[in-house]
Amino acid sequence: MTKAAVRSSTTITDITNPDAALLGLIAQHDAMFDRLNDMCIAEDEGRADWDRAEHDALSNEAERLAALIISVPASTQLAIDGKMRVAQDEDFLGDNLTRSMLILDRKRINAARIARRIKAARRSVERAAAA
Repeated sequence: MTKAAVRSSTTITDITNPDAALLGLIAQHDAMFDRLNDMCIAEDEGRADWDRAEHDALSNEAERLAALIISVPASTQLAIDGKMRVAQDEDFLGDNLTRSMLILDRKRINAARIARRIKAARRSVERAAAA
């Protein structure tokens, strides 16, 4: 892929928030989960405005989306918080794979934070040496 192709496929949102796509998926899951909660309330109240087949299909789709969300690497604490909420909503927090993915996300964020500090320290040393 050429540099021009890379530039044309990268948006400002991608640059300012590397988790933009992941956060979008999390928002979709949140909306699905809210809809499922509304359906459960309607069922509990005995209302006729809910459909079991729609509930089951939406539940299956939300679970598939949650599995995708958990598997996508996160680069920000906001995304990790969203992934944890999704995992909790779908009862995935007890799963070893989910825990492993969240640990890797935290390590990734910590490594990036350390790399930024090292880079800043190097710049300070270079400025001091040049002065």
